[in-house]
Amino acid sequence: MTILTKPSNEKKSEKVPLPLGGLVVASDGQPLPSAPLAPLNGEPDAESMVFNRRHISASTTIFLFLSALAVMLVGILGGVAIYGMYAPAQRSLHYRGTCDIPYYPRQNMSIARLYAHPELIQMSDLRNLFPISNESYSLSEFLPNDDFFREDIELDLTDDESYSKIDVPDFKDGRRGRFMHDFKENQSAIIDTSANRCFVMPLDRETTLPPKNFFDLMQKMGAGYYNIDTDRIRMNMRVVTPELTDMTLISQRIANECYDMKVYLLERYISGVFKREARLLSDSGKFAEFSGKKIVYFNLMNIDDIEGYEAKQKK
Repeated sequence: MTILTKPSNEKKSEKVPLPLGGLVVASDGQPLPSAPLAPLNGEPDAESMVFNRRHISASTTIFLFLSALAVMLVGILGGVAIYGMYAPAQRSLHYRGTCDIPYYPRQNMSIARLYAHPELIQMSDLRNLFPISNESYSLSEFLPNDDFFREDIELDLTDDESYSKIDVPDFKDGRRGRFMHDFKENQSAIIDTSANRCFVMPLDRETTLPPKNFFDLMQKMGAGYYNIDTDRIRMNMRVVTPELTDMTLISQRIANECYDMKVYLLERYISGVFKREARLLSDSGKFAEFSGKKIVYFNLMNIDDIEGYEAKQKK
């Protein structure tokens, strides 16, 4: 018995291999869009390589910035620590105190007195550095006393010994004044705060001791090792006009002390320069200090002329 089958008009679909280009091909042979396939052998494409390079570059920049910032912070903290270790020692070597110099010797003995300022006494390192000067004292000891010439001192006791400042608040024969001695520039200044004037002259090393020598002298005289030279000398000075306008001619330290003041130069007075030599010198032209050797009186012989000169300048 023979069975006849009905022939089919449909063609069997042929299996078409997928191309490697990442396209899907339909049965009719037309390519269909498809997502790109990953490259073979695990190699990134060009776009991925560019993205990765940018990511690595940004990470490296941030890391370098943070590293530099950390190094800078370590440097700053180290500098602050070093300053904290050494700066107090330097500050402690700028001595401030009050000293009394007797006008007249007592029983062939001249006893000088030196007192550190109270804020310095509270510092333990200064108790060891200045054992003699850190004596206890009462306020009554600082009352005016005609037997003593009193002055406040500030001394640079570092290795530089750059300056000494002496403030004479009051003395019986003249005017209040402040003296600044710049040992680096070899200049001295008399600062008249009452009249807002500053008088600059060469440093006299014959009567002005360096800071360390001055301090050592006062300590030893206070301890009774030797007597103080109570002799008094007078220096007659002439104020030079006009007032100084070029501050580069004086030391920076003195210029700072004389800020916003009338500044004049001083020179030694020569007899015969002025017509009225017999006139009495007013107290405004008298200043005095003790800076290690003798009590020195400075007489500004033409101070009245300076006052007249300034009155004309105001007109």
